[in-house]
Amino acid sequence: MNIANLHVMMSVNNCDVYEFLVPPDMLQDGMTRDVAIDREGYVHGPSAPGLGFEIDMELLARTKVDELK
Repeated sequence: MNIANLHVMMSVNNCDVYEFLVPPDMLQDGMTRDVAIDREGYVHGPSAPGLGFEIDMELLARTKVDELK
């Protein structure tokens, strides 16, 4: 949710406040890391392709309930 929130915030020209949902480890939702807040209290957009964050494929495999075919 934090990553999705960051992407929405970055898409709005006049949005300069990032709402960080806590506790962060409960809202990572299958990602290997969450959005980081720097020492000045700023967050920065990712520079990697796609969402800019890596999906935790091992976690998703361990917690999978079913698979559509």
